[in-house]
Amino acid sequence: MTIPDGLLKSTFEAIFDQVRHASGLRKTNLAKLRLFATDVALVAHSVRCSYLVDAISVNDPGPFFSRLLQALRKKNTIFVDLVHWHDPSSLQSFIVNTPLLETLCADLLSTAGRHWTTCVRLDDPPIGVRPTSE
Repeated sequence: MTIPDGLLKSTFEAIFDQVRHASGLRKTNLAKLRLFATDVALVAHSVRCSYLVDAISVNDPGPFFSRLLQALRKKNTIFVDLVHWHDPSSLQSFIVNTPLLETLCADLLSTAGRHWTTCVRLDDPPIGVRPTSE
């Protein structure tokens, strides 16, 4: 997948600008906000299916992420397919690209019974490695 020049940057900037001015994140380190904006931009562009929010912490994630996503959707339609999922038992939040998740689940279900494990060797850049046959 190729993202046109400048599009990922403008998506990042929209997210970063929004979180930089968010009332619940005023004391958050700018590097953490940049990391958050980068990860959400990758989800928005379907490079990633989802993001476990670990760069920032908010007191009330439901309303916070709801306001954030509403504001981002007003800026650009690329954010329309993003949703916030929160697991109260673990206090973890996820930003999810729902159409991409649906596609990945359908692909997974269509290969039921087949080996679909993917291994990744963490080189620079990461390399997908096919698992050996049993």
